[in-house]
Amino acid sequence: MERQIMLVSFSVQNFRSFASNQTISMTSGGSSTSKNNFSFPSGNSLAPQLLRSSCLFGPNGAGKSSLIMAMDFYREFIVSSAKDTQEGERIDISSFKFDDEWEGQPTEFEATFIHAETLYQYGFSVDQERVWSEWLFAKPNASGTRTRTLFQREYDSETKEYVWDISKTYVKGEKELWKKSTRDNALFLSTAIHLKATVFKEPFEWVQKYFRIVESPDRMSPAYTAHQCIEEGWKDRVLDLVQSVDVRIKDIDVEIGDFDLKDFSSDILPEAAREKLLKQFSGKKKIKKIV
Repeated sequence: MERQIMLVSFSVQNFRSFASNQTISMTSGGSSTSKNNFSFPSGNSLAPQLLRSSCLFGPNGAGKSSLIMAMDFYREFIVSSAKDTQEGERIDISSFKFDDEWEGQPTEFEATFIHAETLYQYGFSVDQERVWSEWLFAKPNASGTRTRTLFQREYDSETKEYVWDISKTYVKGEKELWKKSTRDNALFLSTAIHLKATVFKEPFEWVQKYFRIVESPDRMSPAYTAHQCIEEGWKDRVLDLVQSVDVRIKDIDVEIGDFDLKDFSSDILPEAAREKLLKQFSGKKKIKKIV
């Protein structure tokens, strides 16, 4: 088994520039399956072969940024909805505005991913007022296992209450407490985790630790790659990536030295700034040269 942490697909509907459902999928087609440098086996029968990487391209206004923002909202709402919002607070969600058909409809997100030898399918629909629905399914990698419904939650507009379906077989713990503690504007998964529901640790952990969204490369330090080359095993991976796009670099040498104010011209830095830098970085290491 090559990997155990992987995204299978991500879907979004009625969000910013997206009206109907849009999905980015990492499942490989037939031409990629036979080439190990493009895909790898997942170990799960529902998505047996996955792509190693994927590229999204298109003209300005095609929705590339909206997809990244959808992924970012999905992650942040799962991680923080139970702890960073209060009862009655509005959910900061932006739906599709250019068609009356979608006005007033909730926005829907869903991710399918594999973590800890299990494929999870987790999603929810929300508007600015509430979570309208939420669901979590699981399919273990082990052969002969079936997809399991861990929980489902649906808001009934007529009764103004949620209809719940929580597995008695696969979900153990204080289920009634978790339900009663879940606010309309928060996720059940987030609330249960906040109340130490270990049964949901694996899917929550995947979202929190491994579903990382970088909205812009501007967030990365210019020396990010150099720092990675210092870490054990990373330089070879960086070189493999560079050489795979036919850039003829054979090696990367990063020279590390002590922090020294002599590297900064006195004409550039005033004395007060030089003293502050010396106090903050004295005795620390810095990248001197990249060759």
